[in-house]
Amino acid sequence: MSRFNHRGSDASPPNQSDKVLAGGTNTDEIAQASAAIWNWDLLKGVLSISDALATMLGYRVAELLPLGARLRSELCHPEDRQAHQLSLDTALKSGAYQCELRMQHKLGHWLYVSESAVVSKRDEQGQAIHIIGSVLDISARVQQQRALLRHRDLFEIMSEHGRIGGWELDLVAQSIYWSPMTRRIHEVDDNFVPEVETAINFYKAGQSRDTIRHLVDIGINQGKPWSVELQLVTAKGREIWVAATGAAEFDQGRCVRLYGSFQDIDERKRTERAIFEAKEQAEQAARAKSEFLAMMSHEIRTPLNGVLGMLSLLQRSNLDSEQQRKAHIARNSAESLLQIINDILDFTKVDAGHLDLVDKDFDLSNLLDDVCAGMALRAAEKKLELVIDQCEVEQSLVRGDEGRLRQVLVNLIGNAIKFTAEGEILLRARLNRAGQSLLLDIDVCDTGIGIAKAQQAHLFQPFTQVDSSLTRAYGGTGLGLAISYKLCRLMGGDLSVDSEEGSGATFSFSVELRAAELESKTQAQVDLQLCDVLLILANPRARSTLERQFGLWGASVTAADSYELGLALATAMGRKQPYALVLVEGSLNDGSAEAFAYKFRQIEFLKSSPLVLLNPINDGFAEKHLEAMGYRMHLPKPITRRDLHKALALIDLSAPTLLSPESTSSFDENILLVEDNHVNQEVALMMLEDLGKSATVAQNGREALGLMQGADEHRPYTMVLMDCQMPVMDGYEATKAIRGGEAGERYRRVPILAMTANAMKGDKEKCLNSGMDDYLAKPFDEQELAELISRWSTPASIHD
Repeated sequence: MSRFNHRGSDASPPNQSDKVLAGGTNTDEIAQASAAIWNWDLLKGVLSISDALATMLGYRVAELLPLGARLRSELCHPEDRQAHQLSLDTALKSGAYQCELRMQHKLGHWLYVSESAVVSKRDEQGQAIHIIGSVLDISARVQQQRALLRHRDLFEIMSEHGRIGGWELDLVAQSIYWSPMTRRIHEVDDNFVPEVETAINFYKAGQSRDTIRHLVDIGINQGKPWSVELQLVTAKGREIWVAATGAAEFDQGRCVRLYGSFQDIDERKRTERAIFEAKEQAEQAARAKSEFLAMMSHEIRTPLNGVLGMLSLLQRSNLDSEQQRKAHIARNSAESLLQIINDILDFTKVDAGHLDLVDKDFDLSNLLDDVCAGMALRAAEKKLELVIDQCEVEQSLVRGDEGRLRQVLVNLIGNAIKFTAEGEILLRARLNRAGQSLLLDIDVCDTGIGIAKAQQAHLFQPFTQVDSSLTRAYGGTGLGLAISYKLCRLMGGDLSVDSEEGSGATFSFSVELRAAELESKTQAQVDLQLCDVLLILANPRARSTLERQFGLWGASVTAADSYELGLALATAMGRKQPYALVLVEGSLNDGSAEAFAYKFRQIEFLKSSPLVLLNPINDGFAEKHLEAMGYRMHLPKPITRRDLHKALALIDLSAPTLLSPESTSSFDENILLVEDNHVNQEVALMMLEDLGKSATVAQNGREALGLMQGADEHRPYTMVLMDCQMPVMDGYEATKAIRGGEAGERYRRVPILAMTANAMKGDKEKCLNSGMDDYLAKPFDEQELAELISRWSTPASIHD
């Protein structure tokens, strides 16, 4: 059977002649062809197609038999039929045609094809009677062309959006091509023809033009690409910034082409310049503000040191009760003023990003104990129960900024006490591992006035309190929470609040710490596995916290909220063993602690149990009556972990003290006080006298050098307390002179301790960098001065 299908013409209906034919020279020739071709005999009305054409359309030849000569029109896309017919009509007259159309594949999709045909025979009248044609599948080419068009359109959109243009320099033809956007960047007409010799002159004379000449030269000679930001001068005289790139193409070792891009970055460069200028102005303003704050801090702290020092000394003198009350009020007012100054300085430093964190090892448990012990009196004066829960702090020695963590704790606990009239304050701490770090989570909960939901969003903004009336009722600058919030964020954590008006508040914060770098020297793990402990406390929270702590240490704990219940539990169910430890609150509703101790010790098997009395810090308890009452130890509330370790000593458990040892200096100190302010001289001398020490005064650094040079050889100065800002010679110059040997070789290593009203960021470092050994900011109290002197009161400090 032939490989061709012969059907009648489009105009003729199918008949007996519309069948597959065999034989015939033309048919055989087409059958032998492998191309997608067709042969149309117009006289016989027969259309023959090759297997290749049928396969192109997804058919076998036999499947196309029913269509006959209508095949081309039936499979042609409706939108292409009219144009195809016009091409055919033209060919019948002119002898040939070529057109592109879409033909439907058997699977339903459309093929793009290119059809060519030629009239191969005409009759005597010149009418076409035979046409032969070929079909070529051009779908891939059409898709590629469309993709190229899409890419071109996309490039033009990107070029327009990013103001990026292209360029090309043909070094063989010595011609330049600029894209439309490149012309727009240069502000030239569309018909402008750039010239090789003058195109580079669009770059601004000077650095920009010299730079591009150099880059083009090394591009041509070395093939090195470039990407630079330079200035152009457009055809309209405008100076603009462009990002220019370039690359080279080589042929047989010779550069034949340079090409690259231009991007208009003028707006961005102007914005950067504006930002830079604004930053410069802001930094200049910040420097001016810092200098002003430093000056004001020094000027305020200097007289304030005198006020606080004198009031402190006045309170230690023989004053009657009314005079003591007035001195107390005056000192509290001065301390409030100092706190306001410190808050404003801290907020300014944190807000400006000028506050650096200290990274050092410290004892977290000690810190929590110290903070709560320091706030205990304020809580006790309002009859508030202050409870410390650090059961989940198993690792005591950590690394971070102890001072800033203390500041946040003092602020939050102080606020809780301030806004709570009755009830309790709970400090709850948890320390957990977070990867390579330690995450400290702390809650400060109170039973105070609470905070309305609508006000909580503004709570951590500076100079804000939830209600203006609160400022009058409770006082404060409204800076404390704002500073605490910023400090928590600075330490890698956060600060939040959960509260309802009238229902108390819980402030929760977290900070990131690290494991201590030094080995822990704290006590070994407490083990109370064989110990029974009795707790008698009224407050459920305090009782529960102590119960949990002793339970974590392995003790068997019995807890009661009254003396009567405590006695009942101690003898319940035939119990006949003493307790390893008994903690008893000093004043409960059902009697007295003394009466309870008497009854407790009347029970034979209980009398050896050590009793520990717990009393508020302000109850005026006299230790000398402790033994007569039947107690072995007295602990002030709140009960700290450090206090519990003291109590453990009563059951013979080794618990090394966590307190810092007091100075036991026994050598003869000879202190030189270098201070120009007469009030501060008197304050320091009186404080030193209270500490059992004396000092020689120098008015400035020059005078100090003279006193040191002329000092008795057998009684040299052992310590220098150095002010920083003084006339004639300030403390920094004097320190450098002493370290340089101007006061004598024996003083090169004498301890020089700064006592200065300079308390801004960098002041301590400035003191240390000048050669001073330590730093104490004014105003300071007697305890701080004692600790400073204690740190350096050792014969090893003197260089002989």
